[in-house]
Amino acid sequence: MSELMGRLSIVLADRYQVERQIGEGGMATVYLARDVRHERKVAIKVLKPELAARLGSKRFVQEIKVTANLQHPNILPLYDSGAAEEFLYYVMPYVEGESLRAKIDQDRQLSVEETIHIARAVAAALDYAHEHGIVHRDIKPENVLLQRGQALVADFGIALAVSAAGGIRLTETGLSIGTPNYMSPEQASGDRSLDARSDIYSMGAITYEMLTGDPPHNASTVQAVVAKILAEKPSPISRSRDLVPANVDAAVQRALAKSPADRFVRAAHFADALTNPGFRLPETGQVRIAAAPTTPSRTSWLWAGAFATLAVGLFTGWTLRTVTSSRAGPREARPAVFFLPLDSGAAVPGYPAVSPDGTVLVYPAGEAGSNRLYLRQLDDPVPTPIPRTEGAHSAFFSTDGAWVGFVADQSLKKVRLEDGSEGVIAPYVEGLAGATWREDDTILLSTLPGGSLFEVPARGGVPTPLVIAQRTFASGFYFPHFLPGGEAVVFNTEAAGGLVGVLDLKTGEHKTFGRGLRPSFIETGHLVFSNPEGRLAIQEFDLSRLDTIGTPSVLPEEIGVGLGNAFYSVSRGGTLAIIRAASTVLDLSLFDRGGRQQILFRSGGFWAPRFSPDGNQIAFGDRNPDDIWIYDLPTQTRRRFTLDGASNNDPTWSPDGKQIAFAANRRFRKDLLVRATEGTSNERQLVVREGLQWVSDWTRDGLIMFTDVPLDEDRDIWAVKVDGSEAPFPYLDTPFIEKSAEVSSDGRWIAYDSNAPGRFEVFVNSFPKPSSSPVIVSSAGGRNPRWGPDGRELFYWNDGRLIAVRLDLRDAPRVVNHTTVLETGYASADHPNYDVHPDGKRFVVVTGRARPQRIIVAINPFALAAQRR
Repeated sequence: MSELMGRLSIVLADRYQVERQIGEGGMATVYLARDVRHERKVAIKVLKPELAARLGSKRFVQEIKVTANLQHPNILPLYDSGAAEEFLYYVMPYVEGESLRAKIDQDRQLSVEETIHIARAVAAALDYAHEHGIVHRDIKPENVLLQRGQALVADFGIALAVSAAGGIRLTETGLSIGTPNYMSPEQASGDRSLDARSDIYSMGAITYEMLTGDPPHNASTVQAVVAKILAEKPSPISRSRDLVPANVDAAVQRALAKSPADRFVRAAHFADALTNPGFRLPETGQVRIAAAPTTPSRTSWLWAGAFATLAVGLFTGWTLRTVTSSRAGPREARPAVFFLPLDSGAAVPGYPAVSPDGTVLVYPAGEAGSNRLYLRQLDDPVPTPIPRTEGAHSAFFSTDGAWVGFVADQSLKKVRLEDGSEGVIAPYVEGLAGATWREDDTILLSTLPGGSLFEVPARGGVPTPLVIAQRTFASGFYFPHFLPGGEAVVFNTEAAGGLVGVLDLKTGEHKTFGRGLRPSFIETGHLVFSNPEGRLAIQEFDLSRLDTIGTPSVLPEEIGVGLGNAFYSVSRGGTLAIIRAASTVLDLSLFDRGGRQQILFRSGGFWAPRFSPDGNQIAFGDRNPDDIWIYDLPTQTRRRFTLDGASNNDPTWSPDGKQIAFAANRRFRKDLLVRATEGTSNERQLVVREGLQWVSDWTRDGLIMFTDVPLDEDRDIWAVKVDGSEAPFPYLDTPFIEKSAEVSSDGRWIAYDSNAPGRFEVFVNSFPKPSSSPVIVSSAGGRNPRWGPDGRELFYWNDGRLIAVRLDLRDAPRVVNHTTVLETGYASADHPNYDVHPDGKRFVVVTGRARPQRIIVAINPFALAAQRR
């Protein structure tokens, strides 16, 4: 008996007699025991000590008890759970049969009939759990137990408890949630907000293995497995077993789709497809665009693999030295991306600095006003505060990486990383706009305002103007960066980003290229800079001619720096660090009146979703790339409605569903256009005015309602006839803001929100002619009204709550009652970011979730961009 088992036997002696260890997984050890009270065999799963210590007993017990209420014939029930001394454990029935893993290992391939029988049972268990809001997160053959022909899903425990506890970094325990071969792509890339479709992917993976004998993606290392999950499409089952029915092959392929939006929405749908001989995948060209506006290129999938490669490396203790192949040089390093946790306070907005050799990161962190610089070796998860750097910002390295320069107390200072010795380079620096260190220990800096260049020796002195620069260029030299040899610098004009240029320090000659911000030169012979869209770009650069070659390539948005200040740094070899500000990530979801959520699309720029009149389609704007899409609910596919990326949004269906009115940016203004939903007919301009037009409704009698936003920012409700027979005319034109107008189904009433009372409230007014006494129907504030299908129920939002107000509209509008329908992170906007289904029971909602400030580190991210050239 092991020492650990001996202690466990003692602490549980009053309830269980521990007999022997019968299994061990990545996060728990399993023991066979006898339940003293009930005289039955049980299996006790005990969390590994390192995980138990991080999780804590209170959180573990609180979260795992959620699974105790799962009562389903295909779910192995939870008998008991608890904490005893250092042990966290939970208790399940002991199953006499074998696991699905053992059966696959023995038989290699199962019959089609047996596979479908097991898969449907597992799908039934998952569907039941998902209906109760529980995602398993670790579906694998080891967690499917077979007893007298019945499949039982086990272990709705550890993964749920650890994930729900939140904030625990498994890198500190050496453990991970999910078995790599069965992880969904989103789980493999570190997304903690998983939904049912992640389990459906795992279900597809074990079904694939039951039929072929191998998981869909297999490799000798964890890193390689995850890279394949994100980068490669599994071979169809029919290639290895040609007698497997086509519908089974198609069902598994759909379950294994890279994008969650392309998978089955429910596990029950997967089960149905397995037994439906007519099930086939939709035609290609319509389905495979759920994750992006175009079919992902091989390069983009390589990027996805790069993200996962290092993420899984951190799970397993794999370090950056593995990625860079013992420092084999930038051209040989494999691209990889990961995120650094910010344990030492939140990173304040500021510029990180990567050492010239790409192994050390320096960045500001701490509360605003009391921040300091931190040093982090990129193969060490623990940051180290740099002494005497309180209030520091704008860090930059010396060419040998020994010193870090920075600004603090309005002085330009330096600190030696080896021993912490410090010094003042320049006693007074006002408005630093970038600094760069030359090999001869000369520092060139740019100051605000004006972008003037100054030189100062690193040993200390008074900055002197760089005269040759001052007399040649009046637009300023911001964020200078020495090119190799130190005889020229690249820079950008304008402090907030203008043109990228190069200055010859010998002759004073300069030239500018395209628009960009904070250019740097890397050893591959390229310039790296932030483009106007907040994406990082790379462009080949000829040092002999001091000129660019060709056109820039753009890196994936996932490692973009965002608009505004480009808080990033890149080493000579191409190691990149970005401080990404906190932001709100938008998802597009369906909700029912019970608050159950089904996420359709994650992490987009979603805007103003609208159900079609028959309720089968949703039109919505996506600000990336500023086009309108149409999502088909029955087939779960989407297609692009507009193609030009000209800020197309606010889609509004015609009453017959055959046309869509929308707003689009044409000639630097927002015009109102109409286009057929099918076919290739041209769009028709309906309203062309200065300022913005926000489409809000299309009435049954042929009026399109819109919010007119002129250049003075006043907002009023206007209308225009669809046939264009009359000029647009105002419905309400007041000194206040009125917007989000929608007409009731009977055409007698119009709802809108207005700030006339001093805060935004929802009003109901007569239509088509407004009354001088509109009625406020919201309670303590409200925005974004939308009518229910019966014309007597009106919905609006108030502080993340969707409120339904029942109205008596026989005479003047009268409020009957208010009811809270659901509470969620609604992404409130000036235009309704949600809609009500024609059945009145469902809602499509743009929700927002906070993304914390973080540091993104990328190893050689520019290799693939260079390959695309």
